[in-house]
Amino acid sequence: MTGGFKFTDFLGGGSISGGINDVGGAVADLFSSEGDKAEAGNYERAAMLARQEAQFTKSSVNVQDIMATRQITQALGQEQAGYAASGLTGGGSAGDVLRASAQQGALTKGLIQYQGAETEYGLNEQAASYDAMAEAAKKASEGGIFGAVLKGAGAAANFATAGGTSSLATMAVALL
Repeated sequence: MTGGFKFTDFLGGGSISGGINDVGGAVADLFSSEGDKAEAGNYERAAMLARQEAQFTKSSVNVQDIMATRQITQALGQEQAGYAASGLTGGGSAGDVLRASAQQGALTKGLIQYQGAETEYGLNEQAASYDAMAEAAKKASEGGIFGAVLKGAGAAANFATAGGTSSLATMAVALL
């Protein structure tokens, strides 16, 4: 067939279908990159919230500690007043009971501090983990953009070398 369009004329170093596949891959990489960017933002927000929760925990522990100190002081004062009303001094059994009550109070306060520190540590670890995941998502986003650029270049090369024709417009006209 002379002078007519033959699809095989366009199958040279590259191909139209290869170019179309590369364009599709580039578009998919760009959308994936946007998804990775959004994912990074979500991880950053989660890290911020975990740090904020750690600060709330610290404040809560301080309040609990103050409340425990107040309750312990009140309990010890009531015990001392009761012993004094009964005519007992701070020595002997009364003194032993007061010391035991004070030790119990100290243990309670220590437990409050320990549990608060443990929670705060866990939340800070969680924030660090979210930070790492955000960085990984950012890197994936950057890689997706780079991959899209490479695939776009591959598509252009495929279209440009798809046979004896170097013009994409000429190929489009020929297909019509």
